[in-house]
Amino acid sequence: MNKRFTAKIQNIKPSIESSSNIVSDNIVVIPESADLKARKGSVFATFCIKSEIPNDSKLITKIITDILNETYYQSENISPIQSIERALSDITEKILNLPSEQIRSLSGGVKKEVSIDILTAVLWGNVIYIVQYGEGKVYLIRDGFPKTIETLNEGNFSAASGFIKEDDVVALCTPKFAELVPLEKFLSQPLLGADLPPDASSLVLKFIEEVTFSEKETIKFYDEKAVKKKSAPQLFKIDKTGILKFLKKQRFKLFVGSIVLLMVASIQTTLTSKSEDSGIKDENVMGESTQQLTEETSQIETLPEVETSKDAETKTTRVKDPPIYNIKITEPTAETSEIAVLDDNVIVSDNSSGKLYISTINTPKYEKYSTSFDGINSLSYDDGNLSFSDKEGYKVYSIVIDKVLESYSKEGLNKTATYLDFVYSLEDGKIIKYTKEKNELSPSLWAQSEEFTDAKSLSVATSIYVITGDGNVMKHTRGIKDDFEIKGLDAPLKRAAEVVAYYNFDNIYIADPENKRIIVINENGELIKQLKHINPEHWQNIKDISVDPEEEKLFVLDGSKVFEVNL
Repeated sequence: MNKRFTAKIQNIKPSIESSSNIVSDNIVVIPESADLKARKGSVFATFCIKSEIPNDSKLITKIITDILNETYYQSENISPIQSIERALSDITEKILNLPSEQIRSLSGGVKKEVSIDILTAVLWGNVIYIVQYGEGKVYLIRDGFPKTIETLNEGNFSAASGFIKEDDVVALCTPKFAELVPLEKFLSQPLLGADLPPDASSLVLKFIEEVTFSEKETIKFYDEKAVKKKSAPQLFKIDKTGILKFLKKQRFKLFVGSIVLLMVASIQTTLTSKSEDSGIKDENVMGESTQQLTEETSQIETLPEVETSKDAETKTTRVKDPPIYNIKITEPTAETSEIAVLDDNVIVSDNSSGKLYISTINTPKYEKYSTSFDGINSLSYDDGNLSFSDKEGYKVYSIVIDKVLESYSKEGLNKTATYLDFVYSLEDGKIIKYTKEKNELSPSLWAQSEEFTDAKSLSVATSIYVITGDGNVMKHTRGIKDDFEIKGLDAPLKRAAEVVAYYNFDNIYIADPENKRIIVINENGELIKQLKHINPEHWQNIKDISVDPEEEKLFVLDGSKVFEVNL
C-alpha cells in the first residue's frame, strides 16, 4: 500500500432510551497499538437492532464493540473481509440469544423475531473493506459526485472493497436513515442527528492522508455555492505560505542553475579544445551521428499518414508515445504472454516457461525474476500482491519479499479472476466460484452457459465480464446474464482478447487486437473513448492490457513491447 489514511468522523445518531425495542448507534474501533493498526486497520460500524422485547441499548452497543475488538483483531492469517464476517456472525448469534430467557417467559416459550442490520468498514492503509449484514446503504462521495457503493451478496452478507483517495467521503447508513436522507441530500444540506427516529443512524467518514482529527469536528464536504453552480471541484489550492515556500525554492533553483551553467561552459570549452586537437577524426564521428539521426528522422517521416478527421466523432484518442521497453532486450528468447500492474511494479509473464520480468513503474527496466512458476496464468492484482493460477493451483505472491503468501491446491485451473475473498474460474462452459479454505479451494457453480465454452478472459467488479470464444463481451450479475451490449462503436469488436474491470475503477477496458485499439466503456456498455496508436506499425499484436490500481495508467503488451498510456 502506497498511502496511509485516517478518518475524520461525523457521528449522526438519534437519542435512544436506556431500554428500547429499537437500538441504533455508531461504533469506532481504533487500536491503541500502532503495530496492530498497521496489520489490521481501523473498524467503523453502524447498526440497527429491532425486537419485540425491549433491549438494554448500552449493552447492545457494548456487545458489538467488544466482539469487533476481540474477534476481528484476534483473527490472524485471514483477510479483513473474512475477519469481519466472522465477527458479525458472533455478534448476531450473541444478540439473538441474549434475550431468549426473557422472551420465553413473556411469550409462553415462543421466541419473537429480532431484526439485525450492521454495516462495517475497515480502513487499512489506502483500502476500505465494506461488509454488511442485513439491510442498509453505503454512500461514496468523490470529487463532489455521489454514488451508492454496490456490494456482492453472499447470503445474509454482502461485501465490497476498493481504494480510497484524498477527501473521499464514505457514509454508512441504516435503512431508515437512507430513506430519510437519500444520496442527493448529502450535497445540499448539513447532516444533524436531532429529531431523527430511533432507527436512523449514520457514520460519515472523510479520509485524509496521515492527519489526525478530533471526532467532535463536524464534516463539511460540500460547497453550497459549488453545488448550485454545478462547477467542477477545485483541484489545487495555493495560500500565501505556499507561495513564499515556492519563491524560496525558485531562488535555490536559480542559484543551483547558475553553478550548473558555469560547469557546462567549462566542459564545453574543454571539449572544443579537444575537438580542435583531434582534427578530422571528430568530423567523421559527427558526420556518422548526423547521418544516423537523419536516417531515423526519415523513417519517422515516411510512416503512412493516419486518417484522424473522424476522431472526435468516434471518440478516438491517439496515443503518440513509443514503447517504453522491449522485453527482448532482457531476454531475446522470451515469449511474452500477460502483463499486470501492482502498486509500484509492472510484471510481464512468459506463460510457456513460467518466467517473470519485473520493472518499477517509474523507471522502465525489465529484469528477469529469480522465481518462476510452471503453468502461470491469469496475472491479477490482489491488495498490492500478485495473484495467479499455475499447475499446482492458485497463489498470492509478494514481489517485494519474494514469497508465496497464500497457496491453494487445485489442478486444472485456467482463466481465473479474484474478487473479495473468492476465486472465479472458467471451466467447461461454467463459471466456478471457489471459496478459500485452509490450503484448498471449495467449489460452487456460479453460472453456466454454452457461451462460456472456449472463453478467453474474465474480470470481476460486482458483475462478471467475460470475453467469449468468438470475441464478444458478456456481463453476468449474481449468476444471471445481463442485457448488455457495447454502444457507440464505429467498428464492431473483432475477436476481443482481454477485459479489465475492477471495483474501484470508473470504467472497463477491452483489448481489441484486430482493430488495433483499446476500448473504454462504462458499466452500461456506453463508449467512453477508444485508444489507438498514431503509429500504425504499433499495436498490431496486442496480447494483454492492465490498468494500475489508481486507474491513472494503462499498460499495453504489444508482442514483446510495453506501452504506457496516461489515462
